[in-house]
Amino acid sequence: MTGLTKIIKILGELGDNKAVPGIINALEGEDFDNLLYSTKFHAAKSLGQLKDKRGSDFLLKILQDSESHLKTITVWALGEVGDMKAIEPLSQLLEDEDNSVREAVKEALLKLKNIDAK
Repeated sequence: MTGLTKIIKILGELGDNKAVPGIINALEGEDFDNLLYSTKFHAAKSLGQLKDKRGSDFLLKILQDSESHLKTITVWALGEVGDMKAIEPLSQLLEDEDNSVREAVKEALLKLKNIDAK
């Protein structure tokens, strides 16, 4: 695990959403296409744990990755964040080839619809 990945993981575990800009800034300073899988994974997990809509754009970017486990954690994170702009991109994944992605999408969409109904 790289130093950047460790920092992102720890920031998510601390649970203080003041860390969101720091996570995003650190990741934006990197070449997204060359970020390690583990860095993207822990970024998605941390942003989901922090439940802050400022992380939505980066999560939507990670969602475009083709790796199923990464998509699944990112879908979960988008459901936790609760940003309605995720509904359309998530809906497009209802036909994903991986069952775990499809199930995560159903749960995330349900969370988002419940938030919207309040």
